[in-house]
Amino acid sequence: MSKLKPIDAKRASDLVDQGRAVLVDIREAAEQSRASVPGAISAPLSRFSASDIAADRSKDAIFFCEGGVRTRFAGSRLSAAGFNTSYELVGGIRAWQSSGLQVDVDRTLPDPSQRIRDTLKLAAAFLIGLFWVAAS
Repeated sequence: MSKLKPIDAKRASDLVDQGRAVLVDIREAAEQSRASVPGAISAPLSRFSASDIAADRSKDAIFFCEGGVRTRFAGSRLSAAGFNTSYELVGGIRAWQSSGLQVDVDRTLPDPSQRIRDTLKLAAAFLIGLFWVAAS
């Protein structure tokens, strides 16, 4: 599990603005192309290598994903990246955006979470149909 210290979006933004921390986006490239935090370093978790992060290791690192789950589960791996202090952005990029902080969004690309919702709706409709047929 996580060896990262939790940090909320406001405090994370303050550390970045003060030049004391860097943001590291561990989401996959497709997710990053849909929405991104300006200035965040791209380091997709699927091919994460601490050596790929070109940043000052004396600064703190604030790792984030979409909602915080991947970051929390990869905490040990991420904390070994050699930064002064490593944090997990609680709630991920969603919390960053909900806090009113800047997120660049490309609305021309499909929202991957919408595809999941659509698939779940279709599955639910299918199951309702099966129960209806079985009850007839």
